[in-house]
Amino acid sequence: MITFSLPLNKFIITCCLILSVHCVFSQQWAGISGSNYAGIYSVHNNPANVVDSRYKLFLNIAGNDVFEGNNYFSYNAPFPFLGFIRNSVGPQYRNAQGKIIFKDSYIETSSNGAPYHSNTTGDAKGPSIIYTINNKSAIAAYTRLRYAVNLNGINNSLADLITRSTNRPGLIGQKVDVSESALNANVYAEMGLTYGHVLMNNEENFFKFGVTVKRVVGLYNVHIIVDKGNYEIVRDNKDPNRNNIQINSIQGSYGYTMDESFKNAKIDPQWALGGLPAGSGFGLDLGFVYEYRPDYKKYIRRSSGTATLDPTQNKYEFKLGVSLLDFGSVRYNNGDLNYHFEMNQTNRLLTYQNFQDLNGYNDAFQRINNSLGLNNREIKFSSSLPTTLQVNFDYHIRGKYYVNTMWSQSLRKSQSIGMTVPSSFSVTPRMEHKWYEIAVPISLLDNYNIFTMGLAGRAGPVFMGSDNLPGLLSIGKPRGLDFYFGVFVPVFRKPPSLPNACWYEIPEKRPLKDRLMFWKKRKY
Repeated sequence: MITFSLPLNKFIITCCLILSVHCVFSQQWAGISGSNYAGIYSVHNNPANVVDSRYKLFLNIAGNDVFEGNNYFSYNAPFPFLGFIRNSVGPQYRNAQGKIIFKDSYIETSSNGAPYHSNTTGDAKGPSIIYTINNKSAIAAYTRLRYAVNLNGINNSLADLITRSTNRPGLIGQKVDVSESALNANVYAEMGLTYGHVLMNNEENFFKFGVTVKRVVGLYNVHIIVDKGNYEIVRDNKDPNRNNIQINSIQGSYGYTMDESFKNAKIDPQWALGGLPAGSGFGLDLGFVYEYRPDYKKYIRRSSGTATLDPTQNKYEFKLGVSLLDFGSVRYNNGDLNYHFEMNQTNRLLTYQNFQDLNGYNDAFQRINNSLGLNNREIKFSSSLPTTLQVNFDYHIRGKYYVNTMWSQSLRKSQSIGMTVPSSFSVTPRMEHKWYEIAVPISLLDNYNIFTMGLAGRAGPVFMGSDNLPGLLSIGKPRGLDFYFGVFVPVFRKPPSLPNACWYEIPEKRPLKDRLMFWKKRKY
């Protein structure tokens, strides 16, 4: 039997929280990524967006997004969570020593019995560049640090045990099934090259594609995949004031990366491309974008018989983008840093004394290994990238006004080793200009479990926003939060320097046969 004393729940919570500190960034950026001035932030959603952009050169300096979502906790404190993080709450919520008093009642939990999950996922964007070669081609190079803590398949009893304690009445002797539950924590660095090309520019119909090849360096991984298992709470024979957790059986996979993997990380080609990291691999993004341009002639500029479309203007009535993101995996194969076990354990015991005076996480994991009797160590395992299908539809209402619809669907199973990005759906009306922008995303986040509204704004080369504003401001009883910002250097494309650059033809009505045969090019 596996037996934990009362501090087990605190040990598990501490593990999750510390892992979450490294894992607080998200991927969708719905309030900004649909913009025609999003630069690298839209390329990461669809690599085809790199070409025919409004930028000649785009230099990203930094960007971050803080995101968390779950279907078990809700925040119900009398002060905003943002104030709690920043330690800026009022004196009425502090003790005599000035520390914030955080009561148990500030966190409400669900009791509907449904499988629970928690997703803290994300994306920190580093120095990156986009360069427009010509009207048909563009390239990009980027750096990125990505993180995720995914907890899935947790039933009500296990969730209650983790967040509270074993010393509550009515728990003794209840068998709890923990089959098909999983914890995945991942941290990896990413360096990528993107190429985009215009496949067709045929009057009303415009079609482009893009591809990103990425090198992925695995920095950290913890995974616990329980295929089958059950536990029950029993009395501690040595201390009647304590209850223990007896795990009768557990089958599945369990592994982790040593802390030294972080210490060894460096900005060095040998480290990034060699065998020094805990793991490494490759990934691929593919994307296509179609634009319908019924008024394309408004953007034609002529001189001496030569016609050019103005590259500074958006020309579509609507555009549709489809992309497959993060296809690939990280292979953890550094024997000095990786531990992996296939578990099939019964009747094992972990006591309170087993976890006294811990000396870091390496020590904690080693004590778990010893107590569980795990001696079949493997040094190689694979962690999948968060493969996602994304569909983006952007409609130009008139002038500066647009509305964007984005659907992001995860293609990875939660019962596997690897990072997952929660599925989402958003509709984002926006007012867009080259020097300013405001957007209001209305979204279903966290695998469509959180219905919320956000707000994002851009002023020149700086933007910030949230896709979950009620969560950030603690309006209602939020189950998550989100906040992002970015800083970049824009160099816009210039209009054609033609004598009659402001002249355009009135669109002529074309026969239906010609409009249906859009693949046949016509000369301007």
